[in-house]
Amino acid sequence: MEEEVKFISAESEEHQEQPLQPNNGIQIKRRDTWYLCYTVLTTMLVMFSGATTLAWPSPALVMLKSNDTSENPLGMPIQTIEVSLLVGVPFFIAIFGSLFLPKLSDLVGRKGNLQILGIAMFINILGVAFSTRIELIIIFLSIGTACFSALYTVIPVYFTEICEDHNRAKYGCVMLLFLPLGSLYTYILGTTCSFKLFTILTAVPLIPFEILCLFAPESPTYLLSKGNRADCISTVEKLRSNKSQEELAEDFNKIMLNLQAINRNVKPSFFAFSKTKEGRVGYLLSIVPMVIRSTSGVPIVTSLLAPILNEAGTNISGDTGAIIVGIVSALCSVFPCFVVEKFGRKALLIPSTLGVGSCTLILGLFFYLKHLQSPLCAHLQWLPIVCVSLFMIFYFVGLGPIPVTIPGELFLSDIRSVGVAFVMASSAIGLALIAFTYPLLAEAIGTYWCFWIFSTCSFTGVLFIYFVLPETKGKTIIEIQQILKDF
Repeated sequence: MEEEVKFISAESEEHQEQPLQPNNGIQIKRRDTWYLCYTVLTTMLVMFSGATTLAWPSPALVMLKSNDTSENPLGMPIQTIEVSLLVGVPFFIAIFGSLFLPKLSDLVGRKGNLQILGIAMFINILGVAFSTRIELIIIFLSIGTACFSALYTVIPVYFTEICEDHNRAKYGCVMLLFLPLGSLYTYILGTTCSFKLFTILTAVPLIPFEILCLFAPESPTYLLSKGNRADCISTVEKLRSNKSQEELAEDFNKIMLNLQAINRNVKPSFFAFSKTKEGRVGYLLSIVPMVIRSTSGVPIVTSLLAPILNEAGTNISGDTGAIIVGIVSALCSVFPCFVVEKFGRKALLIPSTLGVGSCTLILGLFFYLKHLQSPLCAHLQWLPIVCVSLFMIFYFVGLGPIPVTIPGELFLSDIRSVGVAFVMASSAIGLALIAFTYPLLAEAIGTYWCFWIFSTCSFTGVLFIYFVLPETKGKTIIEIQQILKDF
């Protein structure tokens, strides 16, 4: 018969080798501690700066297309094929960033990897700022984007391991909140600063991140997996300092049980997730929402927002329109942080994806009317701004934040880094193809066809979400694994 145990503090050396037994008491959901909030917000600084690499092409391409040599560091306007390379190659290189860079998390820890990626991003952003050749800009931007893509893998794993079941998805959505904030920051800088200055300023948030990250904790799961029981206990105490000894014991037991559940004598490798049914199903259920997200058109709308609005011929400049859309995106991205655990993933994903598909459908119709030189376009100059704003609202309600949090929930900790890395790498392949081919396709078949393709992908994705994707709201990692096993 199991006996009730008390939480063993980090200072109790004499008990460090004794495994704790699960506490079957009911756990009370408490408010998150300030230390957890500090850790999350500190981590968001690197995501904020990384988000600028996605939005950077929007104001940068306006400058690079200019004939004004004082504004254009290249000295001549950029060509269409160079636009495709500038937008597409970084996403292609991001595939390797997603696959290999997250493996550092198993060597130096989740926190250590975040620090390394932040330093690498800082160096490469400065490289972009001081480049005067398109080849160098593409190289530095590609390396920076590869580091940013790795963040998409490392941060969900880190948050899954420092958070609890009831706030896991909430903080995953907070991660996505800083993407539109980073984009808005970039759009504003791009309209007020020179090419070099605005690029340098996008790297500034990485400085406080590196300093504040020194005081953030390492993942308790990682610490315990390396045999650092005392450090794991100390970290759990700090992250959940508002809990009783019994509740802390229960949390520590969950970490131990999760590690025991993954002890299958399978050495983690790049294909470790494919050796179990749970891993294979988890991969498939993780990648499809990411593909839907990528093919919705958001990488194009984010990266080429100003040029798209300029092409639409609205009564305001593309840069000003980008700022308006950026403000709307930042405001509405707060919404899922508060409701995702109340309504669940699917309840937000379905209307979000439907809304995104409807907006791209209408945008495609507008560009088709413009292609036909319809007189209606003169009376519909407001439509592109409204459609893009609604697109971003629907996107950040569900399709933006939720697919990124799903992979971190569907893999056990021994293969989580590898599994999430493969999901992000697979998604990056789609992003690279879309980003590279869009400028060429838009020139060859028309912008309207491109947006109609995005719309078709979104509507198809709704069917998958409704009929196939399981709900993980409020479930523990063990419960989710059982769902995948029975799938």
